[in-house]
This record gives sequence, structure tokens and C-alpha cells, in this order.
Amino acid sequence: MKTTNKGSTSIGNGAVRLAAIACATWLTGWVGCGGDGSEYSTQTASPGSGRASARTLAVSPSAWVTVPAPADPLLLNLDIPADAPTRGMWSSVHHWPLNALHATVLPNGKLLTYGTTPDGAYQSGRYLDLWDPAQGFAQSAHNTTYDRNRQDSFCSTATFLVDGRLLITGGNGSITSSFYTPSSNSTVTVPAELADERWYATMLTLSDGRPLIMGGMRPYGESMQDNPDQAVAQGVASMTPEVHENGTWRSLFGAYSREAFGPDFLRASYPRAWVMPSGQVFGVSAERMWSLDPSGNGAITIHGAFKTAPGNMADPPNVGSTNTAVMFDVGKVLIAGGNGGFNGDGWPASKQATVIDMNTDSPVLTEQPPMNFPRRYPNAVVLPDGKVVITGGSKRGNENGSQAVYAAEIWNPANGTWTVGPDAAIYRGYHGFSVLLPNGTVLTTGGGSPGPVTNLNAEVYYPAQLFRSISGVAQLAPRPVMRGISSLSHAHGAQMQIDMSSAAPISKLVLIGLSSGTHSFNTGQRRIPLTFTQDTIRLTTTIPGATLVPPGYYQVVAIDAEGVPSRGTLIAIGQGVAAPPTETKPYTPADIGAPTTNPPPRRH
Repeated sequence: MKTTNKGSTSIGNGAVRLAAIACATWLTGWVGCGGDGSEYSTQTASPGSGRASARTLAVSPSAWVTVPAPADPLLLNLDIPADAPTRGMWSSVHHWPLNALHATVLPNGKLLTYGTTPDGAYQSGRYLDLWDPAQGFAQSAHNTTYDRNRQDSFCSTATFLVDGRLLITGGNGSITSSFYTPSSNSTVTVPAELADERWYATMLTLSDGRPLIMGGMRPYGESMQDNPDQAVAQGVASMTPEVHENGTWRSLFGAYSREAFGPDFLRASYPRAWVMPSGQVFGVSAERMWSLDPSGNGAITIHGAFKTAPGNMADPPNVGSTNTAVMFDVGKVLIAGGNGGFNGDGWPASKQATVIDMNTDSPVLTEQPPMNFPRRYPNAVVLPDGKVVITGGSKRGNENGSQAVYAAEIWNPANGTWTVGPDAAIYRGYHGFSVLLPNGTVLTTGGGSPGPVTNLNAEVYYPAQLFRSISGVAQLAPRPVMRGISSLSHAHGAQMQIDMSSAAPISKLVLIGLSSGTHSFNTGQRRIPLTFTQDTIRLTTTIPGATLVPPGYYQVVAIDAEGVPSRGTLIAIGQGVAAPPTETKPYTPADIGAPTTNPPPRRH
């Protein structure tokens, strides 16, 4: 059996036209462009629709490694409710050694969090906690360190360098940065300083591997929105982006912009931004949309209004850094909730949700059905199948009690519908955050400091696709299993192969950027469906170009015919990107020309 599958990008509106410049950047192996290079397919081929004329040979057999299969206590001894296969479920509440309002999934599968002192009473980025999910929530799973000479990274931003280190910049450190090395759990200060203060900034890795930082302000400068002209004159808002290259920071003076990064409506506060298929960066800052060309001296294009300005109104818009946003498909983002950029304004939350498609020269906005609950400071995580999980938030300001929203809510991009999931136990508003773990669950942490509560705890949301009802009993679904992979490092345009444990049909193969972020915005996540072929147990795909998959670290996930995802395998993508710092074992690629001895698992 050999089938060809294309990742679906449908949101219910048919095929999406692409700008020629976007398609021109895609590599030959990415077959998203039609025969004339102008159209992206939204269709998914049916498994079993073709037969192989020749068996798929393993690429570079000596480079193959066994896919790591760490212990996973998070999936043991679950008390699964009957509705888990349709709504998912929450874990119990687990202790966390600090208020984890910053979080990054590391390429070794561990989680780095920071933000406060161990008692949560003080804002401090000098305490770092390294959590090993393979040890569950035992006290030994955490390694919390403190260094008085470490940069205070509270309210900072972070992204990975191609050498595998995490660059943490700004925050209470203002113009300083530090390098965090996952393999040694250590930090060093970056010699070069920023030109501008970067508290509440956003940082991304560009398609050429350079970190780009945008927005931000003087620490605790949010009152600048009350007198924006004065703030501009005093330089409170950081309106000139900078790139990190050759060991130093360089200002992109051509991209200076008050509309994109100014004090008005706190546009400078954690701009929502992504690398797009064109290679440019698209962003939404409060009520404005823009594109940034990071080449040369930089250039900015303002696309006009996203929505109306925030305010105290009956149907508030989903604007400002109190909303949440995520790239759920190629060039497409979902922005939901919010209304305003300051945790103390007391304004009502928004129910609105909008898809922005940046696969053309100008953004195309499609309003989605509203969420069931208005939410300020919610968090969004995209799942392997493209659905988006929204958790947390408040109906007004940063209030708990009757204003708190506890229910998870899941958005389906295929039809724009929302499904209400079960309730979490803890209110997570301002300073709450969520990440997608490699096992397919969503970890929610943080909240408070300041706020109505200070959360030294975490919860796990288990999405519905992890469960099945078998003989009337809800239980964990049998999952597809990756046995071997052609490498844990792949250059753009290179072929990647995966051996599964059985020849059961795989419906989708996707890449998802590792979660990293804070303050309701996960800058690390982006989901890229891959075109692939399946020949019995072997999946073969080609890594897309750098504008679709910026250099860095990703989960690769296979989804079976029933929508159940495999565990994510962590890989490095990009020429020269350091391999994940994990121990590997050799793997001998299967001879798929021989009769299979491992039949597909039974389905009930």
C-alpha cells in the first residue's frame, strides 16, 4: 500500500489563493502550490487510494535513530469520565515551585518556567525551574535554581538560536539578554545590549535564523497609553525593531513605526506576530495590522485597522494583549478574546474570534462564530489536528469569582464551531499560560503575581482525541507509534522518513513549533501540515522551505485514520540547527519489501 496525503488547510471556504511571491519561496518537495504555482490544495487524499510501483527505500540507513519513548506518568492511572471522548478531561491540581508565567518546551522534552520567587510574592526572573515530565509531578521532577547575577527575565521574551540555546531578552532586565543552554540547565549574560528597552516585547526567529525583537517599552510603562504623544517624546515605547546577528543587536531603523509598536492603546505590548509564507513578518498590535520586511534596514507596511479600538462597550473587540492568538495552519492565525492591553482597566472581555489569512499580499479577515464565553487573558494552543484549545480568562478585567472562566473551549477550523469542554479547577487569567507537551496534552500554569490569586500550581488538559469509548467505557485510545526516524535533524528541502509500528493508514503528518511564550501569547507554536506518502509502515515527506518552517525545533506528529495523534517526536529543522540534546539509539530501517509481521491494531 502506498498513498499520498496532503495536509488540509480548509476553514470551510474552499481553496485559498496564494500570492506568487509566497509560492516562489516554497521548495519543490512542498506540493502546496498547484500546477501553475498559484493555488493551494485544501483536499486530503483518501488512504489506500493508490498502490506502490516500487517499495520506498530508506534514505541514509546509517543515520536512522530509534524514536525516543520516555516514560509518561501523565498518562497512567487516569480517572477518565464518560464524556472524555467528546470533551476531554482535566487532571487534578499539582504543585508547581513558582508562579510559572513564562514557559518554554525545550528540545530535550523538558519544560523551563520562570517568573516569580518560590512563594509567588515577588516578580523575579532570576529563579528558573526545569521540569522533567518523565517523572510526572513528583518533587524530584523539578530542579529550581537561583542566581543573583542572572538577568531578571520577568516580562521578557524568548526564542531559540540555531545552536540550540534559548535567547531570553528584555523584561525587567530592560536592555539585557541571556543565553540558556538546555543540556546544562545554565545561563550566561549576552555581551551585547539592546538599543531600546524591551519590557513586554515579542521575539521571533526569522527564516534566515536571526532573532527579531519587536515592541516593548520601559519597564512598567503601561501608563504611557494615557498620554501617548508625551510617551513618544520621552521614548517610553520601543518603536524600532532589532535583529540579533553576529553576536550583537542591530536596529532596523527603516521599520520604525508608531502604528505598529507605539504607546497608543498599548500597541507596544506583546505584539502578536508570525513569520509568513512570504518571509515577511505579519503582526497585529492592538487595533492595527502590519507587515515587516526584516531585510536590510527593515521596512514596515501598515495594513490598516484590525478592529475598533478597545473600550468599555457592549460587544468589545478582540484587540490588545489581553487576547490570545495562534497560527493553526500555513499563513493563517486565529485571534480570540481580549479587549485592551492593561490588566487593571476593568473593561469587559470580548467573545469575538477572527481568522486572518496572510497567504496573499493583503490580510483577509474572516469572522468566526463567537466563543461561548467572553475571555480576557485566555490562552490558545493548537493541537496536531488543527483544532485550537482555549483555556482560562476572565469575563471582566482580571477578576475571578463569578467573572472567572473555567471551561476549556475548542475551536474547529473545518467549520468554525466551538465545543465547550470541562471546567478546570483553577482560575488562570493575567500571567496564566499554557503549552502543548509532546504527549499531546496541554499543561496550564501560572496566573496572578499580581492578581486576585497567585497560582503555584499546574493542571493538565487531555484533549478529546486522546480517548475512545470502547464497549461503552471511556478509555485512552490506541495511538499510532513511531519506531524509527531518518534523523533528528533535517535541512530545509531534505527528505524525512518515519517508520511506524504498523501499516495502519496515517491520515495526517504535521509539524508543530515548540511552545514558548507568556502573557497569553505562544510565540513558538505554528502548525504546518506536510504532504507525505505512506508505503506500508514508512512515511516519506520533504521538509518545506524556511519561510514556512523557520529554523528551530518542532514536534512531528502522525495522526491515524480515526484522528488519534502519535506522541510528538522532537526534531531540529534547518541547515546547521543543532540536534535535540537527547541520547539516541541506532535504528535499522525495516525492509518494507518483506511481508509485515506487525498487523494493524484492532479498532472497536
